[in-house]
Amino acid sequence: MSLVEKPAEPTFDPPVPILFSGLTASGKSNYSSLIAESLGRPWFDATSQLLKLVGVQTDEQSVWATDLADDIQEARQGDHIDRELDGLILAKLRDTPDAVVDAWATPWLWEEDALRVFVYADEDTRVQRCLASYPAAARPTVDDARRLIHDKDSYTRSLFMRLYGFDLFNDHDDFDVVLDTSGFYEDTPEKSGKRIAQERIFPIARRLITFALECKQGLPAADAQDEMMRSL
Repeated sequence: MSLVEKPAEPTFDPPVPILFSGLTASGKSNYSSLIAESLGRPWFDATSQLLKLVGVQTDEQSVWATDLADDIQEARQGDHIDRELDGLILAKLRDTPDAVVDAWATPWLWEEDALRVFVYADEDTRVQRCLASYPAAARPTVDDARRLIHDKDSYTRSLFMRLYGFDLFNDHDDFDVVLDTSGFYEDTPEKSGKRIAQERIFPIARRLITFALECKQGLPAADAQDEMMRSL
C-alpha cells in the first residue's frame, strides 16, 4: 500500500516552498521526498547538487554511507564548493517556488516566505540508521558510525557559522515545524524497518505540515487545527 495514495492537498497561490533541514540520518531526505509526492510538488536535494559540483557519479541512495563520503568531504574543503552549492539551490528555488527542498542551509538563507521544517532524531537513532545504510560486509562499528556522524555534522556546523553566522544545532526559532523522527525499527520478515518508520511517522508529519501550511496561508488556526484533528 502506498503511503501517499491520498489526493494531493490544494495548491496555494502564491506558492510557498517547503524547506527541510536536519542533521545526518535524521530522515530529512526520506520525509521531504514523501511530503513532496503527497502534495504533488517538485522535490530536489542538496546532496544531488553537491555530487554534480564535485564530479561524483553514483547510483547509491545513501552516498554518505559509502567510501565516496571521504572524497566528498575532501572536495568541500575551502568553502567555495558550499557557497556555489547554496547559490545554485537558491537559484533553482526561485525558478520552482512551489518546491520541497532538502538542503542544509537553505531555510536560513532563503529570505522570502517559506514553510521551514527541521527534522530531529536523537543520536542513538541516527547511529542505528547510519549502520543500517551500509551493506553487512562493510558495516562499521557503532563507535565508528557515531564518529562519522559527529565529524560530518560538526564540520557542517562550523562551516555555516563561519560562512553565514547561524548555528545548525541550535538556531531553530524561525522554523515552523520541528519533526521528531526518533526511533529505530528493525526489519521484519514482512517489512523493512524503514517502511515501518514511514508508516508510523509520515501520516503525522503530513498532517503537521499541512496544518502549518494552512495557517501560513491565512486559514484561522482553530479551523486548521479542527480540520487536522478530524483527519487523523
